[in-house]
Amino acid sequence: MSPSAERPLPVDFDAPFDPSFTGDPIPPIVPDLAGATIRHIALDCSLRVSLSTGWLVTFCEAACVAPAGEEPKRLEFIFEVDPDDRYLTPELRMMVDQPVIAMHLSRQQGHLALETPKGRILIDGRYCMTPWEMWGPDEFIDWPGLSGWLRAD
Repeated sequence: MSPSAERPLPVDFDAPFDPSFTGDPIPPIVPDLAGATIRHIALDCSLRVSLSTGWLVTFCEAACVAPAGEEPKRLEFIFEVDPDDRYLTPELRMMVDQPVIAMHLSRQQGHLALETPKGRILIDGRYCMTPWEMWGPDEFIDWPGLSGWLRAD
């Protein structure tokens, strides 16, 4: 790895988060979740989105839900409870059983969005140690682990 590849790309923390970001091409080591259906969503101290393909995406800390055509709403997490769907907001409930029509990933900042016909579930990756994780069949991918790989080209 070259010395310049070891330095992280600059992140402008003062720039506003654009919830309609389309991101970068999804690298081959990350599954493109477009085409999967959201089967279940659970909320506690994180947001867990279970997909029909067997993948589970966990959004941490700065997660938002943005119904189609509306501004994103930051989710309020609940601590010291088991993950459950009884804590879901109406906006999250309407995402269940929706197909993921696109997945967006920001290479520089770690933003991740799952886009459905009803809106987006997304995270501003700039402010979290681990903004998201993906658990799949015999695989685990997280932003901190992925970020070094993505920045090394």
